[in-house]
Amino acid sequence: MQQRFAIFLLALALCRIASAAPAPAIELKDGDNHLVFLGGGLIEQAQFNAYLETRLTRLFPSRHLYCSNLGWSGDDVWGSARTAGYQNPAKFERLMKETTGLKPDILFVGYGFDESFAGAEGLPHFIEGYNQLLDQLAKLTPKLVLISPTFGEDLGKPLPDEVEHNRDVEQYTAAIKTIAETRHLPFVDLFHPLVEAKRANPEIHFTHNGVLLNDAGYWIAAREIENQLGLHAEPVHVSVTSDGKVLASAGAKVETSEPAGGLHLKLTDAVLPAPAAPASLAKIAATMEPPPVFQVSGLAPGDWTLSIDGSPAVTASAAQWNSGVAVTQTPDAGQTEKLRQALAQRNDLYYRRWRPFNDHSRHWTYMAGDFGMYDKEIAGVDEKIAGLTQPVAHVYTLAKK
Repeated sequence: MQQRFAIFLLALALCRIASAAPAPAIELKDGDNHLVFLGGGLIEQAQFNAYLETRLTRLFPSRHLYCSNLGWSGDDVWGSARTAGYQNPAKFERLMKETTGLKPDILFVGYGFDESFAGAEGLPHFIEGYNQLLDQLAKLTPKLVLISPTFGEDLGKPLPDEVEHNRDVEQYTAAIKTIAETRHLPFVDLFHPLVEAKRANPEIHFTHNGVLLNDAGYWIAAREIENQLGLHAEPVHVSVTSDGKVLASAGAKVETSEPAGGLHLKLTDAVLPAPAAPASLAKIAATMEPPPVFQVSGLAPGDWTLSIDGSPAVTASAAQWNSGVAVTQTPDAGQTEKLRQALAQRNDLYYRRWRPFNDHSRHWTYMAGDFGMYDKEIAGVDEKIAGLTQPVAHVYTLAKK
């Protein structure tokens, strides 16, 4: 198990090295507030856990980002799965009508998995269709992010062996990467990181049924999207002296004082921490998200306990504090979880708004009123989300044990 874990860490490190860039692959300027996600099942199912929206929203606490998910399970670059309904045409025409109506600032495009079942023979047709789709989407916004398909997970019989299919998925992934390079667009590879994660941890399931990602798979995918786009947050690292002088600070605003008997820090993180991983990934995730590190020099010999808002968090010796101690108990983790739940709630309301369950033409006369009620509910959740993205100050107290 330890060997597989080490291989997994090495694979993730290699992925990060391969995708590293001196600047973010995509820049969210002021006004780039509407993020739209377009694709098949990969995109549609992502809305229910909101890991991706949470990671992106937390990075810009002073901005009001809002996300709209137009994913449709079974869809492809031709819009084949999109049915007509509520004054909308079917297929590609519906895809373009609804995407155009949202006036996206940035479009995340996630296709390729369903198309990969056509195998190598279907690849030229896919490339042609993908380029035609991008030609139309580029008229809406030049900021497109191309996301690769995921992978087929072998969950054993009676489900099919995914080895051969994954060879095809890898070809489609390579084709999308080439398209992105040709068009000078950001590209996110989800296929290889998920394959490596499964290879290193065969006991963990990353999909529900070998095809659709589960929460563990989406947590990995959302993290890869953030990191490969170069949008990850700066890790918190604070260095102070025992008499309250701030030597260095990264990822947080720090104010200090020196009351009798110990050191007090008032610390506000620049951004909220990443969303917690599902239980199946707990041990792995602990090594993938760097915890805050605190260094305190000049302490008297002995053990010192750091408390956060009055609750003990970690105890270490003066020598250890001088070198730097990782604080894994992050006080904003609960706020991040509330943000994720609010984003998932918004996604659910928006899904019901744009994909009404009774969209037969006989119902159109009264559905318009329902849309107004959904819009009101969504606006209320948006206000809640805006408040939750703002990190709050916490009091850190270091006292001799």
